[in-house]
Amino acid sequence: LGMDIGRAEEQHKKDNLLGDKYLADSRKMIEQCEFMDAKIARGNASRAFGTCGDASGRGQQLKDLGMDIGRAEEQHKKDNLLGDKYLADSRKMIEQCEFMDAKIARGNASRAFGTCGDASGRGQQLKDLGMDIGR
Repeated sequence: LGMDIGRAEEQHKKDNLLGDKYLADSRKMIEQCEFMDAKIARGNASRAFGTCGDASGRGQQLKDLGMDIGRAEEQHKKDNLLGDKYLADSRKMIEQCEFMDAKIARGNASRAFGTCGDASGRGQQLKDLGMDIGR
């Protein structure tokens, strides 16, 4: 019995280390706007912690992380809608030869997309728009 307890305790430590790694990975993925991957990493963390997650306080961390993913994903959608509006405004301003306003609208779009612009393909759209303004 003593050996079984020791093995179980050692496995629990390993599972917690693995679960903590998955939690950290999930947080990084949120920052990179990779929400589906963040959800998968969170699920992997939950499985690694197993039934002992609540006893070690990880259960609350998992719940909080789930809420963080949901909020970040929702904000990302709102930011993309706003950024797309600014992109459209900038294109209209180019057609009207209002180049300074087009540059301002492009800058606003870039800020709206934030660090997730490249993840959503908006980074290339911003580059192309900058080239169009310059021409």
